[in-house]
Amino acid sequence: MSDQLPLADRDQRLAAAITDGLLLLGTTLVCLTAWVELTGFRPQSPIQLQGVLVLCGLPFSIVQWVLICRRGQTVGKWRQQIRIEQLDGAPVGFVRGVLLRTWIFLALALVLAVTRLIDCLFIYRADRRCLHDLVAGTRVVRLTPPA
Repeated sequence: MSDQLPLADRDQRLAAAITDGLLLLGTTLVCLTAWVELTGFRPQSPIQLQGVLVLCGLPFSIVQWVLICRRGQTVGKWRQQIRIEQLDGAPVGFVRGVLLRTWIFLALALVLAVTRLIDCLFIYRADRRCLHDLVAGTRVVRLTPPA
């Protein structure tokens, strides 16, 4: 049963987050470059630029959310051979995997910038669960034994 899988290491989770962040950045910049080339877009305000960046990052984000719903993994988690699951080992699905773990914390970060830092610091608990894991009732497990 999946509840016997060991917790993912902190460095695996960090590597997965870095991978996901770099992929999001790369795909967003490619989209933004294409957008500028095709439309001649020049932002008139920071809000306008932020809106275009969100639109450019949305396709990759949607792919990541679908992967989380179906497999409990983002591209970075897949590369690290780790997975998000409910505490009982069940799949996370949309509500726990995307809505509670991602969207709620994105919204909080818009209001309070320190939210991401506080969330990440929770990884140093004995159970290695970040604040978003506690809210969603999830954990991240290792799918392969350590090398």
